[in-house]
Amino acid sequence: MLQIMISYITMLIAYVSIDFLWISLFMQPYFNANLGHLLRESINLGFLLFFGSIFFLFYVAGLYWFG
Repeated sequence: MLQIMISYITMLIAYVSIDFLWISLFMQPYFNANLGHLLRESINLGFLLFFGSIFFLFYVAGLYWFG
């Protein structure tokens, strides 16, 4: 059971880190250049953290389960 939790937490950290880097470094300039008129001016950080956390918990659990 401990090995499962360690691998799950490792996968979670890896996916959150890679997704953060991908969105902030590569996709944000693309979004701003091509979809800037559709983006919101400001975003509630608490909203993003709460629902992003829920998404990644289930996403990584699904990847672990089906992988």
